[in-house]
Amino acid sequence: MNHRIKLLILVLLAAILCLAAAIAAMALEGSRMDPSAEGPPSSESAIRLYVENGLWGIRTSSGRALTTPNWSSLQIMSDTVLVAKEGTGSNRFYGMINHKGETLVPFVYSNISRQEHADLWIAALPDPENNRSVYHLYRSDGSLWSEEAWEVCSYQNGKLMLQQGKNSYEANLTAHGLSYRSWHSEHPVGLRRLIMEPLLHEIQRMASAETLHALGDAAAYFLSYLFVSPEIPLDSALIGNENSDSLAVSGDYLNCRLESAHVSRILPKETTGFPCYLLQIQVRYQRLDDQHNPIETIQTAMFLTMAQNANGSFVYTEFHDPQAALSAAARFHAAQNAAAAAS
Repeated sequence: MNHRIKLLILVLLAAILCLAAAIAAMALEGSRMDPSAEGPPSSESAIRLYVENGLWGIRTSSGRALTTPNWSSLQIMSDTVLVAKEGTGSNRFYGMINHKGETLVPFVYSNISRQEHADLWIAALPDPENNRSVYHLYRSDGSLWSEEAWEVCSYQNGKLMLQQGKNSYEANLTAHGLSYRSWHSEHPVGLRRLIMEPLLHEIQRMASAETLHALGDAAAYFLSYLFVSPEIPLDSALIGNENSDSLAVSGDYLNCRLESAHVSRILPKETTGFPCYLLQIQVRYQRLDDQHNPIETIQTAMFLTMAQNANGSFVYTEFHDPQAALSAAARFHAAQNAAAAAS
């Protein structure tokens, strides 16, 4: 190989190295101009925060900018999710953003705070009409623990205490969501209420908390049919096909006034179709005379069976009240004896 060829090869190599350096410089400059174009930080390069002119931005641990500084405060939830507070103006609110600065959860909260020793962030949503706040529960990935808005929410010593109106619950945080440990819910029946306080093993048998709420609402609706508005029959869409004759019993409770009701037992029934549940309801009510004065107080255990249909709603399939049947029989025999004595 002569000297001229060697010189040509060296020139070509030098040109290639210069071109590669130029390409690398252009790529670096482009990333500086558009930090949002960067991909998510790797586990070796977790996100960091920085401040410029009183506003916060996001960068990698190596110093590479991921966003421009746009927020008055930032708090890291995970490598890709942060709590952010709006950057300018009064009445600023909190929301959630990703590592590129894109909004994941709208800026509607007055505060978002992390609870110690748990993957739990409690977000306070102002309710100006009632001069209070309600609370949403978030994980560090920005997803909700539950869809409900809670009126009271506290976390202490591993226990999550929740309240909605007169309903109160104690729950644990699990990989599958909220696992309820205790339950108290109240469901309106006219001016009275049906109380649900299922045992722990009954709660754990439920497919979801929504199932328990739906059962309570459906049972309360049936008690309203018995004691509040018996002249209005149940919607035929709410009646199943198993034993519909046992549901037409509102006439047995005419001139009766409900005093109290609570579900004492929830028993899933074996079925090859949709889920079916038997509820035992302890009921106290008064039988009234024509002037609406109480003449008899009855305490009874009612048994109401409900099945879940394809739409997820519950339909009534069977109702039984042994005490009411005995009371009716006793009144019938007493009337017969009085008639016989009079004759």
